[in-house]
Amino acid sequence: MWKFKQIEIGDPERDPHEAEFFNRLSDYNEAIVREVIQNSLDAKLEPNEIVKVVFKISNVERSKFEKYLADLHPHLSACDIEIEENEIAKILIIEDLGTTGLDGKNIENGIRPSSRSNFYDFWWCEGKSYKTGKEGGRWGLGKTTFHKASKIGSFWGLTIRSDDEKELLMGKALLKTHRIENKVYNYAGYFVSDDMYNPINKIDKLEEFKSFFGLKRKDGEYGLSLIIPLPFEDINSDSIIKSTIIHYFYAILNELLIVEVIDKESNTKYRLDSDNLINISLKMDWADTIWKDYNVKEFLSFTNSSIKTKTINNINIDDLYNPKLSEDCLGDNLSNLKNNFNTGELLAFTIPIVLKKKNQRKEHSYFNIYIQKDRNIERSEEFYVRSGIIISDIKLLGNRSVRGLLVAEDKTITNFLGDSETPAHTEWNERTEGFRQKHDYAVRFLRFIRNSMKDLVSLLDFAPKNVQEDFLKNVFSIQRERMMQKDGREGSGKQPPEGIERKKIYYYVNKSKTGFMLKNKTGVNKKDYQIKIVVAYDVPSGNPFKQYHPFDFNLSAKEFKIKKKGCKVLLIENNIYIIEIKKNQFEFSVNGFDPNRDIIVKIEEVKNDSTI
Repeated sequence: MWKFKQIEIGDPERDPHEAEFFNRLSDYNEAIVREVIQNSLDAKLEPNEIVKVVFKISNVERSKFEKYLADLHPHLSACDIEIEENEIAKILIIEDLGTTGLDGKNIENGIRPSSRSNFYDFWWCEGKSYKTGKEGGRWGLGKTTFHKASKIGSFWGLTIRSDDEKELLMGKALLKTHRIENKVYNYAGYFVSDDMYNPINKIDKLEEFKSFFGLKRKDGEYGLSLIIPLPFEDINSDSIIKSTIIHYFYAILNELLIVEVIDKESNTKYRLDSDNLINISLKMDWADTIWKDYNVKEFLSFTNSSIKTKTINNINIDDLYNPKLSEDCLGDNLSNLKNNFNTGELLAFTIPIVLKKKNQRKEHSYFNIYIQKDRNIERSEEFYVRSGIIISDIKLLGNRSVRGLLVAEDKTITNFLGDSETPAHTEWNERTEGFRQKHDYAVRFLRFIRNSMKDLVSLLDFAPKNVQEDFLKNVFSIQRERMMQKDGREGSGKQPPEGIERKKIYYYVNKSKTGFMLKNKTGVNKKDYQIKIVVAYDVPSGNPFKQYHPFDFNLSAKEFKIKKKGCKVLLIENNIYIIEIKKNQFEFSVNGFDPNRDIIVKIEEVKNDSTI
């Protein structure tokens, strides 16, 4: 049966929005693949065992399928969710092998388990997770992607557990608070065996369920099977394969993972393993993905070689509490390393680090960096890996002709980095909730780890030997057309077309060591207008404002000190100020930026009635 708890007086009404944390990911395929495989790698049964994950797209007869949806229909209708009346229903089935399954206690006699339980956490906890160390998830939100992928916001899970070898079945629907007649129901509902919300464990019911959905899990074959009914149309085998390769190519090449994708509709089957991953990748069309500009064969081969390399260079850091990468860290081998790097040799480094949780002892850890210069690529191909997961939003090497791979696998550092990740695990962010409170010197160490590959490449990369006269033209030059003025003298600028007046500027900017000052021009009499100020750190190439990330700085942080005269601050948001000029003579200054970085300031006047 499907059961929804009735909301009583005093209970808040709430609609779930957790899935919006995953909107940075491009589609449902990507979100599901990242979440499923991450959970499976976390639940590995044996340390040296390869985890296998199977994705299967199948169809079932709608008439027989209805028995599993019958008492869900009134709740769907109350949420304005209508199911198309088709004879065949599409199903997405996901099964993992070589994992523990959802082990641990469930609710017993109305009492919740007092200790950690994967089974209880999976079904009953939202926004709460006990994962640490090498385990990928932290937020307890990822499973909402299973609901998001279904047109009816629902899924079932059948598990065989390694701790007690029990086989249990439950389901969960994530809708919204809704009303049926005069009763108001919670947004979450469960597919259970009785009114006490116990999972289904009767053998005949389990066998019937497995047979109907074509589950291959056998007795004693531990793991979890997920059944997502009526997935959206854009969930397909091709996209699942691409998402698997993009986000878990390192885990597959490192022989931690095997993935099978079976499409019953097209009668195709793919197996992705360390032997065939590169060949399959070369057959895929990457035009609509983030890999569209990559040389896929070369960087996958680079990753494969990095995994297998035996020559590792150890980095020596004198002060592990204030770590910095410098030429001294590379010792007497610096010259050889520079030559090897600039001739295209793959270099591997192990970098030590000391981390300390609040009120705990310090722990020594490390991470590895693999880099290779390739003058045939115009933009870097860089990847950051924690516990087999690709942290996809970190891009720091810019237009350098370098392939790079940063890998963190030791428990201490993966614990630290995991605490800094956003819910979708696509970024290491020092402002992640609770991160600074969990670790001593958290920001300092995160910035060191995050920037280490960029800093290492800067130490080893030679400047071009030949003079490149236009190398800095995009940084320093302003293109101007020389022309003859009416009196015959050579002019220095192009005159505006007739009928168009030059835009008047009423202010100017001066830069200081850690900031800037905006001030009115002498003799200007203008007030009661608004200015938008956008700030970013300068970058070697591209638009610095488009490349701004809140990780760089946030103007609302307490380290930024504002002094103002004759003006009023209306808005501070990320890298933007909106100020209103109240007097003809005004000054607005800000300090607190990194003194080692150049800042770029863009100013534009905004209309008082414009939308900010």
